[in-house]
Amino acid sequence: MLFPELQSLEDFEYIKNLGSGYSSTVDLYKHIQTNKIVAVKKLSIKNLSQSECRKTYDTEITILTKLKGCSNVVQLIGFGFYTTIDNSTRRTKTLNNYFLILEYIDAQPLDKNNERITKQFYYKLLQTVQKIHELGVVHRDLNLNNVLVQNNEPILIDFAFGAVTNGKQKFAEFYGTKPYVAPEIVDGQSYLPYPTEVYSLGVILLELINNNESQEIAAQMMQQNPYKRPNLEDVIAHPYFQF
Repeated sequence: MLFPELQSLEDFEYIKNLGSGYSSTVDLYKHIQTNKIVAVKKLSIKNLSQSECRKTYDTEITILTKLKGCSNVVQLIGFGFYTTIDNSTRRTKTLNNYFLILEYIDAQPLDKNNERITKQFYYKLLQTVQKIHELGVVHRDLNLNNVLVQNNEPILIDFAFGAVTNGKQKFAEFYGTKPYVAPEIVDGQSYLPYPTEVYSLGVILLELINNNESQEIAAQMMQQNPYKRPNLEDVIAHPYFQF
């Protein structure tokens, strides 16, 4: 069920904070009528301008609508904004407080000591990223903080830096989190999005599994030259990931 655009959170009961970052906070709420537990992502009006908040809000709604029903991707339940008055300056301003209502993921730690479980988890992450690419979306901030664990499966979250693309047009903006960012982005070059996602996934592989085989695969995925990196289909087909 997707709620229509809301003008308040009055139908939801606040439970607790789940986490905060520079651009947003995420709180746990309960829908009063149905008792459904949800996560509410509130964009920061303190650190982002109103135009930045609106851009992020529109981006995530567009992307998560495209990814509706996509397994291993957090699902959008609703969205909206309410207004508050800012009296902190000489000129009183009305501010829009944007929020997204998301499915709540009861995340658990991954058992990294079990290589088979970890390998299956990573393989599923590869398939998930491949699927969102097929649906015309790139994430542009792949890192382990944006991959939650539920029943030993990955759930991809936080599409604030995402983009709708066929993968053929180049981007110029710096997006991502170091050290997951591909060198062509760091160097300020225009870049194709898919090879940069392969690079980020190479870093994630080494964080999850660090042995001779995974190091060899990651080295290919993290090559300096993006045109020499394997595509996702080749990584998925690698014998190391065949069970």
